[in-house]
Amino acid sequence: MPRYNKPPSLPDIPEAHSYGDAWRISCWMLRGFIHGITRGPFGSRVVSSVLTVLHLVLFIPTTVIVWGSILRRSARYYMSPERNAVLAIVAKRGAWHIANHVAAEPGHHQGKALRKRLIGPLTIAADRAGVEIRTVAANQKLAEQYVAEVQGLVDVGPGMPRGRKLQRPPAQDARTNLQ
Repeated sequence: MPRYNKPPSLPDIPEAHSYGDAWRISCWMLRGFIHGITRGPFGSRVVSSVLTVLHLVLFIPTTVIVWGSILRRSARYYMSPERNAVLAIVAKRGAWHIANHVAAEPGHHQGKALRKRLIGPLTIAADRAGVEIRTVAANQKLAEQYVAEVQGLVDVGPGMPRGRKLQRPPAQDARTNLQ
């Protein structure tokens, strides 16, 4: 069985652990989909509309899935100290995938504040572990913002079901310089 380098626990950064956290995150996801209906190109708005309806219809099963994801050994759900934003990272073979990044109030910079606290420690840890960081930004504007915030993060094409796929390879010299 392959060994996955799970992202580290970070001091002063709480983590999601409970079904209550899953419920909260599921509500934030719904708010994010609703927020997306009013933003971006027409196609993205349609996708956000469909995701909103699906999320409403499947709210309880989605919440259970989020809870199961929180409990996965390969995942870590970092929450802001104010518990108003979350960034989830799932370890996969050779990469950390940012699987969920939502905030209580989309568009109010809660997610950005959490990213600011996490980017430095997580990129250093990813470099030391020799893993790539991958994510899908919900739209072009967020993709550009993430690329500006994270050194080495590049846009590699369209994401699924919407947005832009981004990745950051580990720094070439990090493993030799930090070991």
